[in-house]
Amino acid sequence: MDSADRVARFEKLQLGEKLPVTVLTEECDPKEIYRRTPFHCDVFGSYSWSANIAGRKLWILLPPGQEKKLLCRNRLPWDLGECSSETLSSLSGIRLLQEPGDVLFVPSGWHHQVANLEACISINHNWFNACNARHCHDRFHYCWRTAV
Repeated sequence: MDSADRVARFEKLQLGEKLPVTVLTEECDPKEIYRRTPFHCDVFGSYSWSANIAGRKLWILLPPGQEKKLLCRNRLPWDLGECSSETLSSLSGIRLLQEPGDVLFVPSGWHHQVANLEACISINHNWFNACNARHCHDRFHYCWRTAV
């Protein structure tokens, strides 16, 4: 599958009937996708927020546990556009369009991928507090042990 096919599949990603939010209604030309993040969960399971100043972003967010449906040889995909239609249709999650002025909260432990649909400027921040401090601590120690 070439890069344009992966971009097109990501852009047309539908996450099934259980979606609480589906707000992207327009089709975007794959050539307009400037940059995307890999499919990931934020550092040590922290919370994050993203304030979009300029440009539009397409977000795909999966609640904890849904990422397990994507495991292949104990690895998660780099790009959701590489996943089969059957696998993607089995997921429950949120697909939304972030416009300039929108602020998005990403809960601790939610895997996600973001594509800039045009040149974007955003401010992002990760943090933890009493609600997810234990989880972040445990993730930090797990990463430390596996790295050493």
